[in-house]
Amino acid sequence: MLRDIIAHQVRGYDAIKEVNRKADEVYWSAVFNSAITDSPWFLKKTLNPGRWAASYPFLYILYRIYNEIKPKSILEFGLGETSKLSYQYLEAFPDAKLTIVEQDQNWLDFFSANIHNVVPNTLVLELEHKVVNGHTTKVYKDLIPNVAGNKFDLILVDGPWGSDRYSRYQIVDIVENDLLADRFAIIIDDCHRKGERDTADKVKELLRSKDIKFAEGMYSGVKDTLLICSENYKFLTSL
Repeated sequence: MLRDIIAHQVRGYDAIKEVNRKADEVYWSAVFNSAITDSPWFLKKTLNPGRWAASYPFLYILYRIYNEIKPKSILEFGLGETSKLSYQYLEAFPDAKLTIVEQDQNWLDFFSANIHNVVPNTLVLELEHKVVNGHTTKVYKDLIPNVAGNKFDLILVDGPWGSDRYSRYQIVDIVENDLLADRFAIIIDDCHRKGERDTADKVKELLRSKDIKFAEGMYSGVKDTLLICSENYKFLTSL
């Protein structure tokens, strides 16, 4: 009997959290759409947020980063809704460089034929498995040799497909191999999931070990999106 009562209370709590998340998503939708209304560079505004794609909090903070700090070297894990902003930013600011890492050639072909031609900006790398702290996670094969020599000031972590633990772990490899610029912003999507939180915790641990000072902020809607940035970009954590 007591077990049934507790289970009922937990289900009720989960339902309330779900309603609150959806309400937050609606709020961020309004904030995002207000922010882009008179954008001089984000002109093709058709987006399909949610489900597997980026949510409105992610899109909002990404737009503000592009609009406010004008990053020069962008690394994007996973081709999708955020790439629509990245491509148009690149068109408006051609001195910037965009590298998208994607595992699905068919998806790249479709996106480039129907939305924006990002073929010149995209590395297609197959997936392989890597064991991290006893857990198997999906990673892009030969990522570091393909991006070595860069110093990225903006990194979007929304690929490959998620793993149960240490998901999308190669952002850790980026930090470990000193591929971050002195001024940087890292956006990690899906941080409501254990796998992405594992990875985010490891990134922060590694930054501390390298004595790199940083700030962080969480933007939440139907999903949690974590921003980790250099201290001089701290204002981005509370937009």
